[in-house]
Amino acid sequence: MNVARIVKLIILLGLCALTIVLYLKGPKLQLSSVLHGRHHLTSLLFGGSPYKMQGLARMRKELKGSPARKRGKKKQPFTVEMLKQAELDVKARREHVQRACSRMSNQGNQKQSSGVTLPRALVSESKATVYCPVEKTASTFFRRFVYQLEHTDPMRSPFEVPVKMIYACHTLFTTLEEVAQSLQSKRQIHQRKVDRFRNRRPRLSKKFAAELDKMETIENFLHRSTNFLFVRDPFSRLFSAYVDKLFAPNPEFWDAWGLFALQKHRTDPDEKSQRCGHDVTFAEFLKFVLDLDLSSPDADPHLRPIFELCRPCDVDYTVIGFMKTFQRDVVYLSSLLNITESQLEFSKMAEDTRSDALQDSMMGAFTEWAHRLSRCVTKGEIIRRIWRKLQLRGFISAKISFSPKMLKESVEYLDASDFLKVLAKAVESSTDTEELSRQKTEAMASAYRTVDLDTLNKIVHLYAADFRAFGFNERPNYIFDRGGKQTPQNYSRALDFNAEWNM
Repeated sequence: MNVARIVKLIILLGLCALTIVLYLKGPKLQLSSVLHGRHHLTSLLFGGSPYKMQGLARMRKELKGSPARKRGKKKQPFTVEMLKQAELDVKARREHVQRACSRMSNQGNQKQSSGVTLPRALVSESKATVYCPVEKTASTFFRRFVYQLEHTDPMRSPFEVPVKMIYACHTLFTTLEEVAQSLQSKRQIHQRKVDRFRNRRPRLSKKFAAELDKMETIENFLHRSTNFLFVRDPFSRLFSAYVDKLFAPNPEFWDAWGLFALQKHRTDPDEKSQRCGHDVTFAEFLKFVLDLDLSSPDADPHLRPIFELCRPCDVDYTVIGFMKTFQRDVVYLSSLLNITESQLEFSKMAEDTRSDALQDSMMGAFTEWAHRLSRCVTKGEIIRRIWRKLQLRGFISAKISFSPKMLKESVEYLDASDFLKVLAKAVESSTDTEELSRQKTEAMASAYRTVDLDTLNKIVHLYAADFRAFGFNERPNYIFDRGGKQTPQNYSRALDFNAEWNM
């Protein structure tokens, strides 16, 4: 490792340490106005960019008084009956997984595991809790959840943790693999004591042997801990990955996924497509997924089947949560960990989720990726992609079309804080939750209609274990019912960010 890389590593670790100290000690140092604005710490330590983070603070303030925010206040609190239903649902899901694992084992479809194989699982040792991350299934939220669970007492809202800190500082977390290695190391040390005194001091050797028998193994740890994961049906998860990584302005994944997909699955890509990988269609993306070896531990976790990532046949999960019952399942999980709704500020979860969505959509495009993006797409296209992404995710109504007239200045000179105001206003105006839900379903259906049935059948086969283990529908009508037409539709209005999308 050369000197430059060592210096960079030292600086990164220093920033991580400073972030943790300031975050945990901020109130005592009377820095709360800076640190507990939730997003300002990100700007302070990981920013230094033209992106105006003050815009986020203003946006959050504006959202608090929005119709959407007021709508959230009217929701009924979680009742005992709801938690009982959550408990029944989680029990049913666990039993379904057990039956599925038994069938797959009898059919020879389940690979035999030589031990616990969850190298990416995150652990709160003090709370004896294990989380298996599943990308595109609220994994960012749960990484922040585990961090708060381990480092704050009483636990505070996960949304207080800057997202960039979570992904920049890997040393913030203890992995299950590290716990396993630590327990194994302690047992090995004790075993050496047993061997050393076996002949010289047999009674002492027996004492150490008795202690060794009582020492915890990773299997014991998993048996007593609260283990949880949240799952999502493969069709929804793949569509989310496409929208977030290829449809949205994201040059990292345009390089990692887009270039390969276009090279392999487009007959005659133009020069710009070959250089940028920016215009991959959803059908091309799914064919790219089919090319990958997703059973490999090195495969991209955004695309790997949950069955491969989290090994539900090897680990007994206390809670298996579904995205469609997300809030209720999080409340149930929290109740098992003796965490109250007020500690995690569940009443503000909808607002915080919207704030996160806007920040996530804006951050890279207006900061570290701005120069790279300018070589492939115009500022106007970046803005339209962001707008449509938020429509596809159900934050902005499809009835609200973006227009340059919404801006105070021309698109070329638009900065992030001004665009945030426009986005926040559109979010405020999007108050019909049923319409937004239908909109998300229509968007996904529209995307899958562009895919031929042969490709879809191969996707079902690729993610067969996920469908079966968690009880997801392998052939939902909104995807497979083509009204008698066997060929895919060539036009998807939901994914055409240059056209109006009015359902």
